[in-house]
Amino acid sequence: MPYLTRNEIEVIARRVVTAYLKLPTHKGEMVTTVDPELLAKEVLGLNVECHRLSLTGNIHGLTVFGKVAVAIYDDPEHSDYYFLDGKTILIEKELQENSAKIGRYHFTIAHEASHQIYKMLYPKEYLGNTYYRKIHYYTDSSFRSSDKWDEWRTNALAAAILMPADMLRLNMVDFGLGERLQSIHWADRNYTNFIRLACLMGVSTQALAIRMKQLELLGSYYLG
Repeated sequence: MPYLTRNEIEVIARRVVTAYLKLPTHKGEMVTTVDPELLAKEVLGLNVECHRLSLTGNIHGLTVFGKVAVAIYDDPEHSDYYFLDGKTILIEKELQENSAKIGRYHFTIAHEASHQIYKMLYPKEYLGNTYYRKIHYYTDSSFRSSDKWDEWRTNALAAAILMPADMLRLNMVDFGLGERLQSIHWADRNYTNFIRLACLMGVSTQALAIRMKQLELLGSYYLG
């Protein structure tokens, strides 16, 4: 996999979002948010399904580029196997069912879809049988694995797709946050509108703050 700068990742994200905006369902509409499930299915041709991926809930999502069987636990008493076809994303069902975790649900889809995007763009890098059959798990400890670089660039692409720079800037103005915030914290007068913005874009406040800071749209943040 070639080294990618953040700017190069942004270019890839813009290409993907441009294709998303051209979907027939968006014709004549002002699009203010990216639905990662719609993008994964209609732009990338992927299948997205929700299952219990572990007994502890520590696996948020997974995907693989080849045909591999993984254990699922829809019935905790009797595990089963799901046979992946190389074009499927599995998401932890609890993320879909718990409205408080909608941001994690969206980001996990975008994360796993980003793995698939890199494979589509750099197919020669994934021809080896070992890597082709490697399962890309997304967990809270992903960044402590041996694939920290792979996880970083995948998260960077996922954030850029979910929160496109131009779309985010327009939404900030529409929500009365201006073109840039010096800071944001729970007692700030802008905090309510900041939360509303996160809800609109379907992401967590933490993910939104990190993305805004990275784009230099936010100076500092403390979310408590």
